[in-house]
Amino acid sequence: TDNQINDFMKTLSGTEVSDIHEIKETLEDYFMSFYKENKTFGGI
Repeated sequence: TDNQINDFMKTLSGTEVSDIHEIKETLEDYFMSFYKENKTFGGI
């Protein structure tokens, strides 16, 4: 959520950060991953 991101950035503001990376994922990728796991584990 936005509040969690804001809290995280406030925490980082007191440190020396040289680089931040993110893993970009489309909504389609997210849901396909979810459905694959659901099928693999039988809905558990």
